[in-house]
Amino acid sequence: MAGELSKKHVGPATENIIHLLHRHYGADKTVLFLDAVQNLLRNFLEDQGFSVGIRDALPPASKTRKKPILQHAVFKTELEAMVTLGKEMAEIGQNIMTHNHRRNAFSMMVTAGSKGNQINLTQISGIVGQQAINGARLNNDYTDRTLPTFCKFDSSAIAKGYVTQNYLEGLSPSSFFFHAAGGREGLTDTAIRTSETGYLYRKLEKTTENISVQYDGRAGPRCISNM
Repeated sequence: MAGELSKKHVGPATENIIHLLHRHYGADKTVLFLDAVQNLLRNFLEDQGFSVGIRDALPPASKTRKKPILQHAVFKTELEAMVTLGKEMAEIGQNIMTHNHRRNAFSMMVTAGSKGNQINLTQISGIVGQQAINGARLNNDYTDRTLPTFCKFDSSAIAKGYVTQNYLEGLSPSSFFFHAAGGREGLTDTAIRTSETGYLYRKLEKTTENISVQYDGRAGPRCISNM
């Protein structure tokens, strides 16, 4: 047996190695296999180590690197813009994954499924991509334009929040502003969701706090006389 071992082979998926081992050889053999794999990985990391450096973030060579070409494109509808720009970002990300060295630490983590995905790698080495607020591109709220650095009524992709730089090279001031505007929505959602889920849990807990499970398996309200 040879090849790459990833999350889809030993992770929570059907018909993977763990699933087949348990089906054909039972739980004891499966546990032995998991222990052996864990020991193997631990010994490998103790001997070889694993770290990420700036070299892993460098994009492929210029002759194989795919660059964005739609920054000045104008689209008829918002849906067309989001789909087309998203497709270009995906192609750039796939180009990076294809031409990265097989020992590239970022690519290894994405391929193995241990951490990150192709979008993270694309934003580091390729392009950050289209920024969105409420699922759509930025509106021309500042006197018929998104920012004073653009001309009025400019509907090009770059003027509507399409960031063609990446985190390694750094963002321009306008791209940094678009990125901050798109990220603020996520921060707001996280803050609101935290309080909402906390209050929901409290209501559930207060509603069911009088229910207990007896030793014989019965569940129901606690009886004061039995306490």
